[in-house]
Amino acid sequence: MTKVRQSQIPEDNKTYFPNRKSPRNKKVDYDLEDDEDDFFDSEDDEPKDPTKNVICRVMIEFGRTMLNIYQVQTIDRFEEFVEHPEAHWEYGIVINQGFTPSVQTPKTDIKQMWENEAGRDRAYEKLKEVLEHAGILILKIE
Repeated sequence: MTKVRQSQIPEDNKTYFPNRKSPRNKKVDYDLEDDEDDFFDSEDDEPKDPTKNVICRVMIEFGRTMLNIYQVQTIDRFEEFVEHPEAHWEYGIVINQGFTPSVQTPKTDIKQMWENEAGRDRAYEKLKEVLEHAGILILKIE
């Protein structure tokens, strides 16, 4: 002889889900004509809040590369001796020098070169000034 257990769920027409916040088959009445009117009229109207449609992201244009500010780990000045076509010194700024490419820093060893040290230093100071203006806090230890 086998035992038959009775269900603990009440036998009414509704399904019983005590933790569910909304019913599964909820009817939603859409008025498509109003949506179309709003869509086509929106081009003529001025936006109520001009900052609502603005994407806020800080990017750095460095040479031929655009970087997200969160991808920049280091900014260094350097100089290197170049032998070809004639021997001379070149001065540069490098971003993320020596890093292994990863999700955090996908672009590494990004270099911009100048022929003289004064030009490189002016560009470096300008870069720091632009970063500070964008809201990056630079702590100077002297």
